[in-house]
Amino acid sequence: MPQPSRAPLPGLALALLLAAAPAAPAAADHVELLWLSLGNRLPSTAERIDITVSGFSLGCPVHFAEPVVAGRTVRLDGAQIVSLLPCPPGEWTQSFTVQPLPVGGYTVEVWIDGALHLTDGFAVREADLFLSFHGGAFSAAADWKDPYGGSEGVGHPIQLGDDSGAFWFFGPGNVEVTLKVLDGRAVNGRYWVFIANMSTVEHTVTVTRCPTNPLVGAPCVSKSYRNPPLQNRNFVDTAAF
Repeated sequence: MPQPSRAPLPGLALALLLAAAPAAPAAADHVELLWLSLGNRLPSTAERIDITVSGFSLGCPVHFAEPVVAGRTVRLDGAQIVSLLPCPPGEWTQSFTVQPLPVGGYTVEVWIDGALHLTDGFAVREADLFLSFHGGAFSAAADWKDPYGGSEGVGHPIQLGDDSGAFWFFGPGNVEVTLKVLDGRAVNGRYWVFIANMSTVEHTVTVTRCPTNPLVGAPCVSKSYRNPPLQNRNFVDTAAF
C-alpha cells in the first residue's frame, strides 16, 4: 500500500527557500552614486565637524556606524542593509558630528562592505583666543585658574554674534562664561558690558576697545572683570566704554 506523502518541515522549507533566493549584490554593484559633504573644511580646535554621506542605490540603502577617529583619519564604515524583500532604488543620507580635534590635516574615508569607496579631507586650525564685537572695535579674552587642582589656562571663545559670545575652559560642551557688548550710546552715550558667569573657577574676562580707523592715534582701552575663586559673580557695566 502506498504511504501518504508528508509536508516538508517548516524549517527545511525556509532553508530551501533561502538557498534558492538570489544572493544580495555587493556594495560595489548596488551603490551607483556617493557623495561626502563636510560642514566646514577649516574648523578650529573649538568647533565640531559635521559630516554627511549620501548616495543612490539600485538595491537596499547603506547604513553607517558612528565615525571612528584614528590618528589623522576619520573613518566611516557602512554596510548594505540586508533584507529578504527587494528594495526599490532610491537615495539615502546620514549625518554625523565629530567632536573638536587637534590642529592638523585629516582624511575622511568612506568604507562600504569592507571596500574603500571615497576619501576627502579637511584641516583643523588653532582657535582664536579672542571674541570680536562691533566689527572689530571690541575684543574679549579670558584666563582661568582652577582653585582645586591648580591648573590654569585661557578661555576658548565661541562667537555667537556681533555683540555676544561665550568662553569654555575645560571642554566645548561646557560653557563657563557668556558676555555681551551692547551699544547703549542712544541711552547714555556709552557701550555696555554684560557678563553672565556659570562657574566657581577663578577667572578674569578682559574687554578691550581699539580704534577701527588706523589713522586715529588713540590708544586701546581695556577693562577687566574678575570672578574670585569659589564664587559666582555676574557683571552689569552700563558705563564700560
